[in-house]
Amino acid sequence: MKEQNGKYFITIEVPGLDKHAINIKTENGQLIVSANVSKEKDNNTTTYYQRERRTSNYRHVTLLPTDANEESLHSEYKDGLLTITFEKIIP
Repeated sequence: MKEQNGKYFITIEVPGLDKHAINIKTENGQLIVSANVSKEKDNNTTTYYQRERRTSNYRHVTLLPTDANEESLHSEYKDGLLTITFEKIIP
């Protein structure tokens, strides 16, 4: 997490995830990022049929600074990097 120009930036590496599988929410001053991933692999040949399925869950919890405006949450996912931005509450 870094602070720059009145905003907080949180960058999380989550390579290989579909952006629609990523859930982001705030709760009690915490940022919660989670994902449920299910991948299937089929290998169909003339001598045998093979099917593989892999499932996994991802969950990352970060405590937010007390002056982070949770309602200003903005996220962007590009090239395996999830960047989440919060504006600072200015007194």
